Amino acid sequence: MAYYREPIAFTQGEIDPIYVVNLGIRKDFTNIRATVSLNGSDILNISVFRIQTDDIEISQMRFFNQEARIGTISQTYSIWCI
Repeated sequence: MAYYREPIAFTQGEIDPIYVVNLGIRKDFTNIRATVSLNGSDILNISVFRIQTDDIEISQMRFFNQEARIGTISQTYSIWCI
């Protein structure tokens, strides 16, 4: 999944665009009715939130970045009840 949010302008500044790329894969094991999934968030480490505010007396640029990329592994089983 890729996500893009365009820049946002407001009265005293601007929020820069945001880009995020997440990746996931899944493998189904039909013979044992199981699924294994592997997911990673912000795999390119490009998700940075920047905001710039300007005033008559001060101008500031703030950066916010996700502390760590997150990966998850999940395993599920299907139980059939008849």
